[in-house]
Amino acid sequence: MRAINNPDVLERTAVRADVGGVAISLIGYLVITSAASVIMIFFANRGLSGAIYPVASGVGLAFIWFILRGNMHLAEIFEETREIPARVMRNAFFCIAGLQPAFMFAGYGLTKLFEHAGYRVDLSNFDPRSEGVIFIIINLVVVKPFVEGILFRGIVLRALSAYGHSFAIMASAILFGLYQGNILQIGYALCAGLILGYITFRYSIKYSIILHAIHNGLMVLLAYISPLLPGLVIYVMWGAFAVGLIVVFATKYTKVKRFLDRGRARANAWRYTFTVPWLLLYIAITIALTVVQLDIKSLNAPGSQYPPELIPDIWSDLT
Repeated sequence: MRAINNPDVLERTAVRADVGGVAISLIGYLVITSAASVIMIFFANRGLSGAIYPVASGVGLAFIWFILRGNMHLAEIFEETREIPARVMRNAFFCIAGLQPAFMFAGYGLTKLFEHAGYRVDLSNFDPRSEGVIFIIINLVVVKPFVEGILFRGIVLRALSAYGHSFAIMASAILFGLYQGNILQIGYALCAGLILGYITFRYSIKYSIILHAIHNGLMVLLAYISPLLPGLVIYVMWGAFAVGLIVVFATKYTKVKRFLDRGRARANAWRYTFTVPWLLLYIAITIALTVVQLDIKSLNAPGSQYPPELIPDIWSDLT
């Protein structure tokens, strides 16, 4: 990375070269996985759609390696700064899980606003019926945490860390949020990306991947068991996560703030990075994909059941 070699001055041309290469790799990955999404729709009724995402992810990572092969070394990406204490892992999990209730209520409010205007909107990308439970577990609990960890904490975070680790954490979280392609998940993923970025920088990417996988596994589990549990149990559980988030924030805020203050963005880091043409193209593509995937229909239009049935017959999915 050319900009890393000069510790005192950020040169616009060096930043454009470094960030441009990373942005090109992200765009290529987006194109490959978007094409896979179209193929998944075609195979949706053939029981094969869930197998396409892992294959597309592998092809996408191969493309990124080809673009960044001079700067992308897995040994360096998985290098461990220090072993993470169990309490830090627990606190980070409470922070990520505790954010979920706030964004669930935000989604509920946004849905009601659309309904008031005469429209229905589906803010969830997760449909248990679309892939089958086995592929859902593989994709959400294994493939996505690993791939997204490599992309945004292994590549983007490392590429931007020379410009200030606070800047790198925040910028990678923004790009991670935009990548989700869902108007509600953008905010949630951005906040989660801050936590995962902090864990990666302070400890290791492998811990952020594990944390991401545990969270996704919890979401999949709850999607299937929520209809089987009393509503009060679900509310108490989400409330416990929210309280955990508040406690962690109150007790660890000063320590985290000191860490971030030590890694403030270098002069012109934001301006130089977010005016790189390739990165602006990545942002434009993610916004366009978010708009395209926003499922908005008139309340009176024919279509699927609304609100949609969340949980299918699990046994039929398994067989």
